[in-house]
Amino acid sequence: MSRPSLPGHFSALDDPRQRGKVVYPLPEIMLLVLCATLAGAEDFVEIRQWGRQKLDTLAWPLALRARHSLA
Repeated sequence: MSRPSLPGHFSALDDPRQRGKVVYPLPEIMLLVLCATLAGAEDFVEIRQWGRQKLDTLAWPLALRARHSLA
């Protein structure tokens, strides 16, 4: 029996963004926000900074696609 992943849970959310303008999938954004918030980030600037610092760490274990930068 497979265990659901956090990105899998976030996949159930409706994404209201225009598909052609989506750079990062919503489940990946939500996972980043959750992890950064749990790590103490208090606003979007801190979430972005935390994500940039931890991207390589998060990419493989959390099944995120590696990115060169976070917008």
